[in-house]
This record gives sequence, C-alpha cells and structure tokens, in this order.
Amino acid sequence: MKGQECMQVPGRVFYPQVGELLRQGHSVRMKVRGDSMNPFLVDGRDEVVLDPLAGAVDGVQSGMVVFARLGNGRYVLHRVARVSGTRLELQGDGNVSATEQVPVADVLGVAGRVVRKGKDISCAGRLWKSYTVVWHLLRPFRRELLAIWRRL
Repeated sequence: MKGQECMQVPGRVFYPQVGELLRQGHSVRMKVRGDSMNPFLVDGRDEVVLDPLAGAVDGVQSGMVVFARLGNGRYVLHRVARVSGTRLELQGDGNVSATEQVPVADVLGVAGRVVRKGKDISCAGRLWKSYTVVWHLLRPFRRELLAIWRRL
C-alpha cells in the first residue's frame, strides 16, 4: 500500500481481529499469505478485500472465496468447493486434494475483490467467475498444472 505504513502482526493475533471487524459489518483489506490459493491469489503479491457475510445461508455459493474459522482455531481463505445444507467443503485452489469441512456459521467474510499489482478485480465479475469455473473443471489435472505454475 503506497504511502501507508505497514506492519506485520502474527496471524494468531491478526485473524481474530479481522473476524471481529467483519462481524461488526466492516470490510477488511489484507495481504494474502501462503500458497494454498495459487494461482489465483499469490502470497505477498495480492491483497484481498473481505466483505462481511450477509448472514444468510443461501448467501454462500460454490465457487466463492471465503474467510472462515476452522474447528481447530485456524483461519483460512479458501474457495467453497461444495455446499451441503448448512455445511461447506472448502478447498484452496493450490491444494490437490486437501479440504476442510465447516458450518456456514464459521464463515466470517467473503472475498469481494482482489487487488493485484494495484488493479482492482471484482470477484463478482465475469472474468473472475470464468477463471473459477475453468479451474474447477481442470481439477483432475491440478497436480500437473500447479507443478508447472511453481516452475514459472
């Protein structure tokens, strides 16, 4: 963020505060950390703007990127792979097979937009949604595609 001072805060301190701000109805912009969402969200390069979840179960849909608290106390920013009633299966775009199961109630926010190299990309836009669908269809080839991505 140009012209602004940044500081690093440990996740165990930062993520609960993000969750609290989202519960209060605020949007939160944060830098992406970790590789589990490659190639869509890149560690240290991209930022995500999280919007509060409206609270309705039908507001969460397959393909959305959500910020959720797992049962073990960890927080993740992963894509909704499947919706089953009030439970969600989450999977990082950079994960080949690992998934997490969470109740919708543990979703704290949803990615509204991504900031990549200073450019805003709407997660509700046609281009983002098209990439999401294609990446989902390529799921059987994810291991090979991610290996190529890591070499770039």
